[in-house]
Amino acid sequence: MIQKPLSELIEPGEGFTTEFKRAGTTSLGREIRAFANATGGVIPIGVTDGGDVVGVKDHNELKSVAQSVARSADPPIAIEVESLGDVLKVTIPAQHGKPYSFKGKFFMREGASSQQMSRDEIRAFLFSEGLIHFDETPCSP
Repeated sequence: MIQKPLSELIEPGEGFTTEFKRAGTTSLGREIRAFANATGGVIPIGVTDGGDVVGVKDHNELKSVAQSVARSADPPIAIEVESLGDVLKVTIPAQHGKPYSFKGKFFMREGASSQQMSRDEIRAFLFSEGLIHFDETPCSP
């Protein structure tokens, strides 16, 4: 795979397929699942919301946490984790085991943020993914 330089990854800013994380992993589970429920995405850890590189110190520990978070999904989410200088890049390719939940909630990317799906949005998502068919839904009396 040809690697994009860090500047090319950061320059466009956050968006539908990119979420900057300054440090830590507080919302990493939610973000990984939101990207997995969408078309995939990239999470550079060590970059502020404004696109400034602040870096992270313990790449090995963060890699381990990211991989553990992805493996804890059912089914597990395939991710790629690599160091780009001081930044840790977590790539979530498009997934086929949708939908993925985090702590009993489903998340989806909307613009540059991850949003919790409502009941109707979950239903529409399942229909759009071909996981529920119209002829299988119960009718109201």
